[in-house]
Amino acid sequence: MYRKSISLVLVLACLALLAGCGKKDDQISTFISDVNSFTDELVKKVDAAPNPSQGLDDAQSYLDSRKSEIKGKFDSIKNIGENQVTEDTKKKLQENMFQDGMKVGQLTAKYGSDPELSPKVKKLTQDFQDLFKM
Repeated sequence: MYRKSISLVLVLACLALLAGCGKKDDQISTFISDVNSFTDELVKKVDAAPNPSQGLDDAQSYLDSRKSEIKGKFDSIKNIGENQVTEDTKKKLQENMFQDGMKVGQLTAKYGSDPELSPKVKKLTQDFQDLFKM
């Protein structure tokens, strides 16, 4: 009887852990979606502005206004164990973070050689990277 009780407890504990795995995939998927939207809006602020200087100022203000929110979301997922998410989710996270970094990096390619814009785009890029530091 005692063994059956322990076995039952272990089975229930394993099931609870497995149920939690799907929740971690959902949490990371939500994070990916949030960061993609944030990055798209950040780049859009630069591209849609009447001039790049104003656009970079607008993008920096936008980043500053959402910095703690995005950093908090990253902090909530960065310690999730590898075994708590599927391989597909890991790959999706890696690919999306790379793409988001490229989008912001393209601003440097576009405006980094302009002496007036270079400091602004460097700050924006660095602040963006700082959001995702381990």
